[in-house]
Amino acid sequence: MTIQGGDSEAELQQATALMAVVCAVPAETLGDDRLIARLETAEQLGRFADALRISTAAEVAVRSRHELGAAGLSYRMGQRRPGHLIEQITRVAPSEAGRRMKLGAMVRPRAALDGTPLPPLYSHVAAALTRGEIGADAAAMITQNLQQAAERCAPDDLFEAERCLVERAREDSADLIGVQARLWRDTLDADGAEPRDEELRMRREVKLGRERDGMTPLYGQLDPVGAERFRTMIDSYSAPGCSPRFQEESDDDSLPDTRTPGQRNCDILLGVITAGMFADKTIPKSKSTIVLTLRATDFISGTGVAWLSGVQEPISAKHARELSCDAEIRLMRLGDRGEILSLGLPRRLFTPAQRLALTVRDGGCIWPNCDAPPAWCDAHHVINWSWGGPTDVSNGALLCPAHHHMLHNSDFKLVMRHGIPHLIPPPRLNPSGREWRVGRSRVTTVLKR
Repeated sequence: MTIQGGDSEAELQQATALMAVVCAVPAETLGDDRLIARLETAEQLGRFADALRISTAAEVAVRSRHELGAAGLSYRMGQRRPGHLIEQITRVAPSEAGRRMKLGAMVRPRAALDGTPLPPLYSHVAAALTRGEIGADAAAMITQNLQQAAERCAPDDLFEAERCLVERAREDSADLIGVQARLWRDTLDADGAEPRDEELRMRREVKLGRERDGMTPLYGQLDPVGAERFRTMIDSYSAPGCSPRFQEESDDDSLPDTRTPGQRNCDILLGVITAGMFADKTIPKSKSTIVLTLRATDFISGTGVAWLSGVQEPISAKHARELSCDAEIRLMRLGDRGEILSLGLPRRLFTPAQRLALTVRDGGCIWPNCDAPPAWCDAHHVINWSWGGPTDVSNGALLCPAHHHMLHNSDFKLVMRHGIPHLIPPPRLNPSGREWRVGRSRVTTVLKR
């Protein structure tokens, strides 16, 4: 069907009305064949819609360019920038408005300084978009990557690369086109690959945001090598059967992992960071010094709250006890009226030699069915140090952070018998009150036989 310029608005209204009728038919009422047909047709319609969005956004940007001043379209519509006008009319996110304008500038017809019409920068992409043959994602992949090489390669080579990529985009996914486009970019401009690597590396960053509602946001971006290392770490520890899983409640594979992917990633990251700190021989084996402020009576009873230096959200006094097991800590005890009763010195930590002895004896986390290696474990005082428990091997046991937390927040009890840790489960799991000898040292395993 040929649409005349003067009738385009009427045709668009008709197309919109037809689409409203189609959308009113629920997808769940369709058979498999009709569902697949609708999926394919809907994508085709979406490509035409993308072409309209991109071309109109590009034209809005041209009619709102800075040199027009108050005569610009966006200014006359009450907006200082064309992106703001597009956001106002379409209600899309700023990033989407910017994406449409950027891609539109690559595929819209141009004009020379004397007004002579010029083809688009990427005419193959423009034609394929208009005909609905490729989507906006693939078009953006092609133009963004080739544009990075455009200044340092022959125009004919660039034109041929564009033609080949558009041809592949009619059959391949947008992600695959992105891979091919980057290969073409680096082939056309081999000298630019190294500067791009360095530019990306210099843009790497990780930041801690301001605490909000007790949580501190972590955000940033990684260069390609860093991203792959991080992704490999997450994938490795998320794989089925991987031990340990840094799971908070249990490392027993028979129990379901109820964490969200984000929670699991967080546990993996913190677990690997902890292991790295213990493995690094250039820094002390202890964790960073923590200053805890709380009432003396709350610390003894395990009720109430404690405050960490530099963090606004309080923690429970019970959690403060848990932290004091294997961290340098200065404990500021307050009276009932807020007066400072004492400011304790940093507690003595297990020495490297003592941790080595615990490693030999315990073999890692002593909790049944936990495979956490010694480097990931805390050295736990069985009798709390602040209650007079000595920092001796006979009063220590290795626990991974998850089971260390569980011990402090459950009815399980840990005791030492003849220098060996024994776990006492709660009565519902152990009606007889029997003490379980724990630990997985190969030496003690042989002795048991």
